[in-house]
Amino acid sequence: IDYLAREFWSGEIYHISDGKLDFDNVPPHGIILLSARPYRPYRPQYLGSDLHISQGLEISSWEADSNELDITLLRPGIADGSIVIGSPHPPQLASLDDRKITWNPIEDNIYQFELQFNRDANLHIGF
Repeated sequence: IDYLAREFWSGEIYHISDGKLDFDNVPPHGIILLSARPYRPYRPQYLGSDLHISQGLEISSWEADSNELDITLLRPGIADGSIVIGSPHPPQLASLDDRKITWNPIEDNIYQFELQFNRDANLHIGF
C-alpha cells in the first residue's frame, strides 16, 4: 500500500498501490471526494473525518509518540461526527475533554472515533 484514502460522504477507506485506484462503484458522471495520505504503518496517522470537507482543517494540533496521541480539534459551532485514525497498535483508551469515548475498528489498524463538541476539543488516545 502506498496511500490510504478516505471518501468524505461514505467514509469508505481505499488502499492505493502503484498509483492505481479503482472506482467501479461510482456511476457515470458521479463524484467522490477523497483525502489521500501516504501509508505510514509504523505510527499513528490521521485518515480523515466528516467534520470538514477538507478532512484535515479541523486539526489544530497533533502530538504523537509510540504510546499516545493528543489531537486538538477546532471548528466553528457544534461538531457532531467522526474521525478516522490509522495506528499500528489498537487504542486502549480514548477521551474527549477528559470524557471517555468509544471507538470502532473499521479494518485492521484503522479506527473510527465518534465525537461531539462545541468549537474546540482535546482528544487523547492511549495505545
